[in-house]
Amino acid sequence: MKGIILVLLLCACGRGASTAATQDSPPAPAAPHQSAPPDGGAATLQQMPVPEPHVLTGAEVPAAPQPALTCGIAPETPAVRHLGPCTAVGFLARDQSDPYLTRATNLWSSGQLVDATQEIWGNYPSVPRTDYLRTSQHQIHDANGRLFETVGARDYFQSPESMYSESTRTVVDYACDAAGKLASSTTRGRSRNPDSTPETYPENSWEGSTFFVDARGTVFTKTKFPLAGGPFWLQDGVFTVYPDGMVRTATITSVQNGGAYLRTVDTTSYDESRLVLEHDTTAFDRFGYPSTTTVTYNYSAGLIANVFTVTSYEKPSTSVYKYDAAGNNFERVTTNADGSLKSTWTGVYDRGGNLVCESTTNANGELLNIVHYDYGCF
Repeated sequence: MKGIILVLLLCACGRGASTAATQDSPPAPAAPHQSAPPDGGAATLQQMPVPEPHVLTGAEVPAAPQPALTCGIAPETPAVRHLGPCTAVGFLARDQSDPYLTRATNLWSSGQLVDATQEIWGNYPSVPRTDYLRTSQHQIHDANGRLFETVGARDYFQSPESMYSESTRTVVDYACDAAGKLASSTTRGRSRNPDSTPETYPENSWEGSTFFVDARGTVFTKTKFPLAGGPFWLQDGVFTVYPDGMVRTATITSVQNGGAYLRTVDTTSYDESRLVLEHDTTAFDRFGYPSTTTVTYNYSAGLIANVFTVTSYEKPSTSVYKYDAAGNNFERVTTNADGSLKSTWTGVYDRGGNLVCESTTNANGELLNIVHYDYGCF
């Protein structure tokens, strides 16, 4: 299963932010760093222990939502632009017989996303099998509003083979440099499966990370490395900058060996205004065979005009963006190199320019995915 709706981002030792991920969108930058004096703002906070994991039972799995399979018209709401949605409920057709149902729930406070929960329900009648995945993150800030810790949870339940169910809890501790910028983090964690006791997997340090911050204050993860008790994962970043210190290219090389070896080289290029120009990814399997993807973004008046995608496993495609008078992207038509239709994305917005529904259909007009967004908590 893959989380597909909302991603909780980190921003320096400043405030957290969120982004809604939509098809053909360029990689979203982290939020700008909001500097604060490197004083004792965190002195009153103590690192919390990693919470005890809890393996879900079938009775604890919530009922799946049933989203409408059409977008309809936008609701009559005040013309107010919100930071992000409160909930997002969606349908994802992995294929026509085994769809996923999704829900994201977000809690906002003082202009920050402080809690984010994502849920995915899977149903596989041909096996037969069902499963459920819930992930969540909670941010803790110090007295200066700087990110101090992130508490994470991941719970997976599978039926009828419940022996594959598992539960994980993590706490990420952040450290800043003398200028108050995010410098490093340490992830502590513990996990359980249905047969383990609380003593089986005690708290351990799982992973360490370091960060690169450009002149704008945008944060990039530079390195990741495993610590005792953690999964095997390595990452190393190389960055180039413009004369003013703004990031120009970010190249991330990562290696993971959790179940299957995979090495990935990911390069993103930016212009001087921070727009993404190109995103190149090459993934190597354990035999060294590469799989490549290159996504090129073209702009008009600061808005994406079209996106050209070339992969080693599909025909090249071009997505053309259309906007309304308010600058809202309401359509993306993707065609193959021969001009044949591949897919159509549509978006519906309220009067404040908030995306309230998005959907994608294939060349035959069959629904591939749909997500409904709600902003009622504001």
